[in-house]
Amino acid sequence: MTLVPPAASADARGAALSPGQKVRLRERLTERWQAEVTHITELSLRLHDRLDAAPDGEANGIDERAMVTEVSAARFTLEEIEAALGRLEAGTFGTCQACGTGVPFERLEAMPHVRYCAGCHLGGGR
Repeated sequence: MTLVPPAASADARGAALSPGQKVRLRERLTERWQAEVTHITELSLRLHDRLDAAPDGEANGIDERAMVTEVSAARFTLEEIEAALGRLEAGTFGTCQACGTGVPFERLEAMPHVRYCAGCHLGGGR
């Protein structure tokens, strides 16, 4: 899947991000998306190899259960990245989903799929 940044537009609902910042964050999200898909694929293949080698075909060991947990976490991250790309497309990217304030570019740059401002994230406002 190839994701191409749309023409940047100003949107009053989103954070005060410049068109260049939006393109940069879209690129980061796309890179993270591709990395997560690769990670999930590799983990899934390793897990299937282990399960195929298991006598009863079930995850009995701690390693297998840990891998299942890791795949689940990676899938959740992938869903968050896809949701962020959707918010970017909808013009709501960079707006805290709890309080509606703009999320600072620095926070978005560090974790581009973030849904909440630091105050709401730390305060449990989510």
